[in-house]
Amino acid sequence: MIGIVGGGIAGLAAAYRLQQAGRDVRVFEASDDVGGLAATYETRGHRIEQFYHHLSKSEETIVELAEELGLGNAVEWRVGKNAYYVDGTVHPMDKPWEILAYPHLSLYDTFRLGLLTLDIDVRGGVPKRDTYDDLREFEDVPIREFLLDHTTRGVYEHFFEPLLEAKFGSRREDVSAAWLLGRIKFRGERDLLRGELLGYFDGGFHRLIDALVSAVGREHVETGTRVTDVGIVGGAVDSLAVETASGTATHAVDDVVVATMPNVLEDLTGHSCAIDFQGTVCSVLSLADPLLDTYWLNIADDAPFGALIEHTNFVPPERYGGEHLLYAVSYVQ
Repeated sequence: MIGIVGGGIAGLAAAYRLQQAGRDVRVFEASDDVGGLAATYETRGHRIEQFYHHLSKSEETIVELAEELGLGNAVEWRVGKNAYYVDGTVHPMDKPWEILAYPHLSLYDTFRLGLLTLDIDVRGGVPKRDTYDDLREFEDVPIREFLLDHTTRGVYEHFFEPLLEAKFGSRREDVSAAWLLGRIKFRGERDLLRGELLGYFDGGFHRLIDALVSAVGREHVETGTRVTDVGIVGGAVDSLAVETASGTATHAVDDVVVATMPNVLEDLTGHSCAIDFQGTVCSVLSLADPLLDTYWLNIADDAPFGALIEHTNFVPPERYGGEHLLYAVSYVQ
């Protein structure tokens, strides 16, 4: 048997693929619900994810998985509008003329920012489209150094630095350029007249989770079961120790997949995790009326949260019994 630690989408998908390869699997999820960060709350209508979720057109793997599970027609592509809150003003950032109107960047700053988002490197005066293909080349490049080299000081100081300050605080200059380039590559297709196209499941991401659990078999998924130790004999995994409300148990395994944060692997095995983690506090608010005119509002001002994401400006509130649902997100050191 292969033991899978973590019942999020990654763990469930791993179980599904391993079963297809003829392997016996068992998923161990510490919480009472599967889904991980895509686990959901109830509303007066459809369920809502505990943490904001959407898909990009670049995420072909998960879209193909949905099609394989019979959910291809459930993936909807909707416009997700973006804006930037600076100096007490909301600046829409979807259409080309809105970006050009952003008052804190010069025309040349905007030009260089636009080229970066299009993956075009114009350093040296000759445009190149392959500079940013391999993100590993930028893992050790500090983000400030990268932006000053690949855009302008104005782009860094008046566009990215306030966002990095809100998200990473005093650690902002420790961030890798690979993180930023990964975010840029995640961006979906854009409708020049409306904005960015993002994907969402009709009914919510729990439909994908439910389909995976059904495909794997509910009898192969244990919730409320925390893996506390990995038994290793002769350099190979041979057991998992688990803790439940009724006590502890040991399961013999041939292999293990740890589909959680890397620091969990460190706790289980003692192998050092060199990644410094940052926490996120994400609250879901149910409102009688909409608060914003946009889906995603990045906040550069001094505020208790770094972003406001009004889900029902992306998916209609009628699907949630008329509730207007807003995520307030704070990044903590």
